[in-house]
Amino acid sequence: MFRKCCLLLFAASIVVLGATGAVAEVFRADDVEYEMPQGWKKSEYPGARAYFILMYKGNPIGEMFLGKDPMPADSDLGREFNRILNEKSSGFDGYTPIGTREHKVSGLDFIVHDFLYYPSGSPVQFGGRAAFTMAGGSLYSFTFNTTANYFSSLSGVFNETIQSVRPAAKAAKRPGTEPNVMTREEKAEAILKMARTGDVEAQRLLGKMYVAGEGVPQDNSEAFKWYKAAAEQDDAESQNALGLFYLLGKGVGQNNEEAAKWLLKAAKKGHAEAQTSLGTMYVQGLGVEQSFKKALKWLKLADEQDDPDAPYFMGLLYETGDGVKKDVKKAIELYRRAAKLGNDDAPKELERLGEE
Repeated sequence: MFRKCCLLLFAASIVVLGATGAVAEVFRADDVEYEMPQGWKKSEYPGARAYFILMYKGNPIGEMFLGKDPMPADSDLGREFNRILNEKSSGFDGYTPIGTREHKVSGLDFIVHDFLYYPSGSPVQFGGRAAFTMAGGSLYSFTFNTTANYFSSLSGVFNETIQSVRPAAKAAKRPGTEPNVMTREEKAEAILKMARTGDVEAQRLLGKMYVAGEGVPQDNSEAFKWYKAAAEQDDAESQNALGLFYLLGKGVGQNNEEAAKWLLKAAKKGHAEAQTSLGTMYVQGLGVEQSFKKALKWLKLADEQDDPDAPYFMGLLYETGDGVKKDVKKAIELYRRAAKLGNDDAPKELERLGEE
């Protein structure tokens, strides 16, 4: 049963790699339009022009705030970025800049800034990405956040929204004219150019686009190529993806040893899904020497990050007594935790054991 469930998890994970790019809803905020990929839920937040929560298996794992401010006539994007950064960063505990870059999207100039911080009174470190642009005489800011452990995994998801921003189509258009908006194919071409320069986020995003067939033909081999390029630059999300590609033989020959190698790299960086996948590989001895001790180590680390699959797999171990002392009561506790976190199989195990 464990082997079957593990392979189902891996198959589900490989679908998730491209799911965010496969379906996106377009939103408008006065002078700009932008796309929110599948998984983002629109909500409300005081003072925000728009607010979205990123959901994964029923749990919130990220946020996006859209702000709009009047642009002073005697200022420019760089000055406003520096002004806002000075104002806002002083209010963050443990604010640490990661990097700042400039680029163009659909004719709009962008300044993108990554940083780490601690929310007021919280012991948990967060990662943030703020993207600033000007349109229609106003300054627009797209600010994303998640826990620091998930930041590298979700930075590509955040970038999908940033790359989709474009000037809003006018309500009334002259016959025969079209708004200056990039098509999906043009967006893909722009990302391809960035990826060829070695931009790791563009490489990761291009990998997702090839998995989903978003703006490019669906091609697992090309997806593997670009994920590998980003993984070799030490990108945790791409290393996790590469491990799954090797495990399933998608776009490359199936190779358990290579799968374990890349999943280990991502797991060591705190990538929760990679930790869970690696834990199940140690249980089965896939690409690694079987070790229930190491399996529990990685599953516990993933569980500490609220990965919904980790407690489920630990529950299987305790129920069967594989590598641990059999403890059905503990297994039930783990199944309940997994169900609460959003694992789809845990409720079935609880029902089978006569538990609600």
